[in-house]
Amino acid sequence: MTAAVKEKSELSLFVRREIDDYGLDPYEFRIYARITRRAGNGEAWESLTNMASACCMSLGRARRALHLLKLAKLVKSIERPGYSTVYRLTPQHKWVASECLQELRGFINLRAKSPTPIRSDRGTKNDSPITSSSTPLSEVIPLPLSEVIGEGIPSEDISHKVLPQSPLTPQGEKTGDGEKVKSNRQILELSQQLAQSITDALKPVFASFVTETKSVLSEIKERSFLADSQDKTKSLSRQRSKQAVPSMNRDLTSDSISYPIKAQEPCKLEGYSQFVEELARVLNEPVESLRSNSNLTNALNQNPSSIEQAMLYFKQALATWKKKPGLGLFISAVKKGLKPVPTKPGGGWGDWASEAMKRQLMQFSCSHEGDIMVYFANGIQKLWSEVKHLDWAELEAMVADSSNEACSA
Repeated sequence: MTAAVKEKSELSLFVRREIDDYGLDPYEFRIYARITRRAGNGEAWESLTNMASACCMSLGRARRALHLLKLAKLVKSIERPGYSTVYRLTPQHKWVASECLQELRGFINLRAKSPTPIRSDRGTKNDSPITSSSTPLSEVIPLPLSEVIGEGIPSEDISHKVLPQSPLTPQGEKTGDGEKVKSNRQILELSQQLAQSITDALKPVFASFVTETKSVLSEIKERSFLADSQDKTKSLSRQRSKQAVPSMNRDLTSDSISYPIKAQEPCKLEGYSQFVEELARVLNEPVESLRSNSNLTNALNQNPSSIEQAMLYFKQALATWKKKPGLGLFISAVKKGLKPVPTKPGGGWGDWASEAMKRQLMQFSCSHEGDIMVYFANGIQKLWSEVKHLDWAELEAMVADSSNEACSA
């Protein structure tokens, strides 16, 4: 090999276009290059501390860069308690779209600001947050050893060696360090006493506040109940006065006894006048047309206990469905006894994503060709349109099955 060829081979550095144009920042690219070089057989187990030192960056910067590589599916980590974490390179078809990198960085920065402790690459807690109100504890002062003589050993004719007093022992508190320790103890005791006195002083205040709030709420409920009962009484009296005129005419013209039976139908519907008026307002239809609807009348009279829940279900459908439902859905909900289910997917993306984050099922999400790509725990990727109709029990089972498959693999 000639000197020119040898020099060219030593200076050669090959970087693929896919990783160069992917959109990593310099720190993330440097960490990825380090893992790639160390992964001879596809795995690297260098500690994060050594990795940060070799790449000439801080430990926090290296941790954030490695976190993004794992979220973007460029690197997969395997925790080994007591040993360094193993990092595996993943193929390109599993990478997250480059448009999502900025959202991932924002997610990492948001988690970095939270007080939750971050786990190191050896499975132990590191970098625990310290609030501004906390004060560092002084060094532990060893207690003086009592002069104890073992059982069966006579104390006569045994000379006890007296050790000189240490400046850190309680007998030597007159020194500078002892005075500092004493002052720290006094400050700690005073702070505890102050916190206890504040708690004792605020307890009766909050108790009276809760009592007053309960009394006010009870008064409001009583007033609303009285107002509703008065409105119902007035509406019933008006309806009875209207029915009195035709009843008198019928008594004069006919002796048929069918009138009392027929007069009960509008009376039954009158008890649900509030629901009918509210339904007319929601559907933007006249009240008279709803009252004359025989299907609605029969459904309300036959299923009085499911009217309120059916109304809530119908309002939820109006708020969440793309195609607005009509009166038929409300009648069907009354007959079937349908109820709104707040924890079931289908109430909108915001509610669904919030519930998924609370249940620790979703890591993050990003837009994807007019839909939303949801990245679940344990590396599952699904479109929201595919999973929004599933129950939370089915979603949790799906994530658990994926976790079991990963462990068995």
